[in-house]
Amino acid sequence: MAVGSALLDPRVLAAAAIVAVTASVLPYAFNVEALRRIPPRVFGVLTSMESAAGALFGCVLLE
Repeated sequence: MAVGSALLDPRVLAAAAIVAVTASVLPYAFNVEALRRIPPRVFGVLTSMESAAGALFGCVLLE
């Protein structure tokens, strides 16, 4: 059970909080900036392709 209690270390919790906020804020900020610069139709198509590109990239990495 010592391993589980190590997760409650303040440094680990702080690092986890930073990663959580960064993982949410950065993609949102990039999406907002992209939406300002490109037409909404193009943004919609690119957003729709995100999951397919992620799946393809994951398959390439795993093989």
